[in-house]
Amino acid sequence: HFGMIMGEKFAGQWNVPRMWDRLYDELKVVEKRREIDEFNSKNKWKKRGFAITPTKFGIAFTAKFMNQGGALVHLYTDGTVLVSHGGTEMG
Repeated sequence: HFGMIMGEKFAGQWNVPRMWDRLYDELKVVEKRREIDEFNSKNKWKKRGFAITPTKFGIAFTAKFMNQGGALVHLYTDGTVLVSHGGTEMG
């Protein structure tokens, strides 16, 4: 976690576990995976998949004004999501 102090005392409430549980329920992950398995078993050449990936990344510049970023998130009516950002991979 890049030396960041984590926890309610230092950084407010740690929401990731609660968000993960909520997403898992709201996205009906168990039901979706069952549907995907059924579809994949019936289709030899066309396959479907499903993934959720939690991440935490600290920007970790030494100058505070550089520790910022932004993203544009598009939520489409068919359920797809597009995230655009101006960042670059530095590692």
